[in-house]
Amino acid sequence: MTDGHVASFPKEEDFRAAVNGLAEPFVEPRLDIHSHEGKQYLVISTPEFEYEPVICMKTKWGTLEAGALYVRSTRKPETTRIHNPTDMRALLRLVRRKLVAQVRAEMEPPYQSR
Repeated sequence: MTDGHVASFPKEEDFRAAVNGLAEPFVEPRLDIHSHEGKQYLVISTPEFEYEPVICMKTKWGTLEAGALYVRSTRKPETTRIHNPTDMRALLRLVRRKLVAQVRAEMEPPYQSR
């Protein structure tokens, strides 16, 4: 990216607001500029969902589809809509693990000093 490209990209808060107009529940993407071998790269990172998968809320740009779930592909480095039962089962296993961990954490007795 040139300095002009970097300067023209929206502020992180504005980018986050635009993303959250398309997603439910709320996500917190980050924008970072990294340099490698004299070139600048914009890195957009989005943390994994906490307990509930993020659902696309609007059809947009010919690539996003309302109601779709998007995941990182296991076949190549990309984000893709879930297209098959295998990917859906993998997502459901992840949701189940996260929910079980949450319930276990909630059931632990609170820390007590002696």
